This record gives sequence, structure tokens and C-alpha cells, in this order.
Amino acid sequence: MKLFKPIRKLIRAIRYNPIFPLAEIVHLEGPVELNNGRLVLCIPLSACCKDFIDSAKGTSFIVGESLIITMPDYVIEHLTVKEGSLVVVDNRKGKCHIQLK
Repeated sequence: MKLFKPIRKLIRAIRYNPIFPLAEIVHLEGPVELNNGRLVLCIPLSACCKDFIDSAKGTSFIVGESLIITMPDYVIEHLTVKEGSLVVVDNRKGKCHIQLK
């Protein structure tokens, strides 16, 4: 398992969402892996904060010391992601965003 590394952590006021007036925005960079025929991101829990884990609910689960995010098919098609692609993941506006590096 290759590790995601934090590229920056910011605490930023989010004006668009009054429910979460302050949220820790986490940006992580790492490779896409193939696991049981699905493309996934394996992120160490030590690199995540609670806000980041909450933003990935519905597409993720925790195994041991890793947060496993299963990449949705529409993201794979839109970004043309494949195994080994470098991506940046963040939790802007309380949602999990995936972008090619």
C-alpha cells in the first residue's frame, strides 16, 4: 500500500455553509490503487481529520489504520483515472473532492 501524504492543511472559514462555520480543510496527494477490481484510495487515518472522514461518508470505509475511498464510476470516467494515477483529495465545503494531479 502506497501512502497518501498531506500536502497542506488549512483552517478556513466556509461562508457558504452556516452549519459548518469553521472546518479543517485537508488536501492529500497519493496514488490510485486497484483493490478487488475497484479503483480505491487508501489513506492512512493519521493523515485525516474528523472533517475529512465525514466528507467521505457513503463512498468510504475504515480498514485497520486506513480510510478506503472507493472511487465512483462517474469520477473514474470524468477524470480518466487508472491504477497508479496521482490524485489530490480534499474536503472542501464538507464534501470529498478528487482531482488528477
